[in-house]
Amino acid sequence: MVDKDDKNPLMEGLLSVLEEYVEWHHRTVRALFYNTEDIITKPPQSFIDWIAEAEEKGAIDKGLSQSLESSHYEISSYALKFVERIKERSKPSLEEYDDFANIYNDFLSRAHRLEKQTQLADGGLDVETGFRSMAVFAEEVGREIERRVRSGSPFCIVAARVDDMDKITNNEAFHLSIKDMAESIRKAMRPYDDAYIKKDGEFFFCLKNTDFPGACKAITRINDQIKRDKITFAIGELDVQATLSCTILKETMNKDGLEAMAKNMMEDVRNNAEDKETILQYEEISELQRYIKGMDN
Repeated sequence: MVDKDDKNPLMEGLLSVLEEYVEWHHRTVRALFYNTEDIITKPPQSFIDWIAEAEEKGAIDKGLSQSLESSHYEISSYALKFVERIKERSKPSLEEYDDFANIYNDFLSRAHRLEKQTQLADGGLDVETGFRSMAVFAEEVGREIERRVRSGSPFCIVAARVDDMDKITNNEAFHLSIKDMAESIRKAMRPYDDAYIKKDGEFFFCLKNTDFPGACKAITRINDQIKRDKITFAIGELDVQATLSCTILKETMNKDGLEAMAKNMMEDVRNNAEDKETILQYEEISELQRYIKGMDN
């Protein structure tokens, strides 16, 4: 585990809750062995309070939070049984104790998994795909611009979006397919290129030492790999082959406004990719010019 100093405030709260849990478990086991009266009937309520805060801030996967809550309430149920045993001056059966121990250990394992996921997210990685997160996009592309200034090596930024994404009817299944799609993208990309995920179905790629024709070939390779791996998603009753359309920016020397640029690039793909596997060339213009152009369209 990582020192608290390296944690964000929410994770510091989780560590404090887990410390309370360990202390509660110690007292419960002590009471069972020695029939002491100091058992606390239920595990710490602070954990449920923490879950509510984490969910409100969108800092925890819903599936993981539900499984942790389920384990918490199972532990509570066993604790109530044990309290009755202690009052009766008896002990739970070995099977009951083993069940309790397994649930408690499973709870701790899931909590530590959550801690690890948060460490990855804080480090700029999307947990499910392994791609970089948009939280570090501007910083890392900024460094690539600096490298371009020093060395003169070309690079391209690509905004890519799953075709027909707005027609998807089963968002949960689509979410699961994104993991497989990310693996296909990873196979097709060179190891020194960077992939970022904005949300399900929207990606950015930073292709190094690559000009515009090279970037077009890279996107074609990615789409070919997605097809070979038969990545599909549902539109109504149909399973549709997944493909990507994109817009490509051939370099940029502007380190300022990279987040706004990324937003505009994705909007261009969303609004202008009329056919599947469309490849557009992004035009770097001012916000005023973009507004006027939008009025004309």
